[in-house]
Amino acid sequence: MALDISDISYSVIRFVFPFARRHKIFHLDFIHVREEEPENMLTQEGYPENMQSGEKTGRYRILEDMISNVLDSITVEETSFNLIIKTGDILEEILLRSSEICYEFIILGKSRKSDLDTLFEGSLQNSLIMESPCPLLIFAPRKEKWFIT
Repeated sequence: MALDISDISYSVIRFVFPFARRHKIFHLDFIHVREEEPENMLTQEGYPENMQSGEKTGRYRILEDMISNVLDSITVEETSFNLIIKTGDILEEILLRSSEICYEFIILGKSRKSDLDTLFEGSLQNSLIMESPCPLLIFAPRKEKWFIT
């Protein structure tokens, strides 16, 4: 499952654990991909520049907290997960990971790009539909059910 720091991703996390339980999926990989930035920007924002040493900072901690908050509010039986942080192009990283590991499917939250932005920039969902080695599930939350109000 691809994550960013947004209410859509939080809603997808709330959806994916019960979904996994219903479909007997016992392990989930959450991936957050960030575009490369100059080295000095990484340390200023607290992005996990020391992930090799096991230190959890910045966005990793925020994403981990998002998942933990969901897990505190629901019962998850026998579903483990990994949180993977990568730097680079999100499409390339998702395709690389899904070619290395045989996923049953990839889950994405619906993009909030305007139609005009999608026309000029394209969308991650459209690119993955064309190139993904496995099925995609695009999650478009209904506000009254999945968003926190």
